[in-house]
Amino acid sequence: EGEEGEEGEEGEEEEGEDKLPPALEAALRGLRQEPEAQREVCLANCSLRDSHLEPLIQALHHSRCAVETLDLAFNRLSDAGVHVLCRAVASGCAMELSSLRLGGNKLSPAGLALGQSLKQSRPDLLVDLKPQLKDARSMCTVGNVYPGSPAATAGLRTGDSIIAFGPLLHAGFRGVSESIVPAVKASVGRPIDVVVVRMGEGAQVQQLALTLTPQTWSGGGLLGCILK
Repeated sequence: EGEEGEEGEEGEEEEGEDKLPPALEAALRGLRQEPEAQREVCLANCSLRDSHLEPLIQALHHSRCAVETLDLAFNRLSDAGVHVLCRAVASGCAMELSSLRLGGNKLSPAGLALGQSLKQSRPDLLVDLKPQLKDARSMCTVGNVYPGSPAATAGLRTGDSIIAFGPLLHAGFRGVSESIVPAVKASVGRPIDVVVVRMGEGAQVQQLALTLTPQTWSGGGLLGCILK
């Protein structure tokens, strides 16, 4: 596959932090319209912030809420947001919940401890704090990364395997041209949260969260790397 991202139009003004990500809007519609049918809510790598949690918590308070798995891994949640979420769950929100994934967020040791403390009030609840996307599969691999490019600035390296590109995961991936190119062109000047698998020291495989901002630069394309 060729270099990612041709010339694109100037990006729109950066969205405000309080604007709900499309994936969250879709999840909320389901939770409000058919609460009994929503067993698993996957919002991994959707750029969720603390300010986005309030409508989600409200929906999970529905008397007919049947959510068993809530995946919030690799978002932009802080200790404050996790505190609000844990307090809601501990007080009876989403009573059917058996699995909560929070790994990959920017949490301090105190924030991680908040997640663990949920077990005291909800001993049936598994809180997963490991920084990994569940059932992640590679969509494409990073080839050449050109010096000074947006990809280089983001920290992408040759050999990285991309397992999440914004909310896009393998299940919805149709190819670089079909799935990633449109996302890049629609996000000029706006950050995209990317999760890669990288071989670390001692052949240890790790999942890393990077922030990639497509934009024009001195080289070609909007990313400055090859995706294949």
